[in-house]
Amino acid sequence: MDRLHAMSQFVRVVEAGGFSAVAREQRSTQGAVSKQVAALERHLGVRLLNRTTRALSLTEEGRHYFDVARRLVQESEELERELRDGKTRISGRLRIGASVAFGRLVLFDIAKQFMTAHPGIDLDIRLADHFIDLVADGLDLSVRAGEIQDGSLVAQRVGTAPRMLVASRRYLEARREPLNHPDDLRAHDCIQYTGMSVDAWSFEGPAGPVAVKVAGRIRSNSSEMIRQAVLDGMGIGFAPGYLFVRELAAGDIVPLLPAYRSQPIPLHVVYPPSRRNSAKVAAFTDAVREGLAACGCHAA
Repeated sequence: MDRLHAMSQFVRVVEAGGFSAVAREQRSTQGAVSKQVAALERHLGVRLLNRTTRALSLTEEGRHYFDVARRLVQESEELERELRDGKTRISGRLRIGASVAFGRLVLFDIAKQFMTAHPGIDLDIRLADHFIDLVADGLDLSVRAGEIQDGSLVAQRVGTAPRMLVASRRYLEARREPLNHPDDLRAHDCIQYTGMSVDAWSFEGPAGPVAVKVAGRIRSNSSEMIRQAVLDGMGIGFAPGYLFVRELAAGDIVPLLPAYRSQPIPLHVVYPPSRRNSAKVAAFTDAVREGLAACGCHAA
């Protein structure tokens, strides 16, 4: 038995949802494909698939094996392409993770340009504001904001995102309280992001560091929610500038207290050690680094 071929057949059966679909792809027979998977199960000594007359489903062992096997097959195919075609051409599928707001407002344009530059690539982009487990979810890489605490991942710093105090013109016209110093924020509705320090906002000003305790009627763990609340005039936001690039350029959102700055948010591309030598991961990491400037960020 060719174990890599059998592993590849198993992965395709799971992805395609059945033996017959894979048989049609390969101009083979359903029995021949089924025989390969059965031989793999005998070799491993476990059942990978539950077979019924209507459908297939993964066993618990099969689910774990599939997650690992899919990556191994992908890496093997990628290595063959690199050796055959050279590293000037990359192809295949790249699975990417990011937060919802960053994905929609920053990563989408970078991804479009990347696909234009590399027509052999197709992207699977998964957006979520909760923690994404790259290995469990089968991702090749993720773009993350903030410091990276997970020592099991390789992290490359690709840039920084400035944090800004911002408000809509509607909010500023409705509220007449002065805003000349961070202490004045106490009299304003401040929209708080619970993913970072909730109650105190810190700045570096002309006279040194300043920290002010803020309050407001709305807080959220979602950058998209923070963005929408600012756009709707619900208060002052303290957020990465990439959330408001177009609105700042149009003058609909106003930057506040420009003399008081905050530490920028580091941006990283992270990936499992198994993807360290992947040409696709390296190329996309470079694309993220180069594309940040157009989104109000600074490349590393």
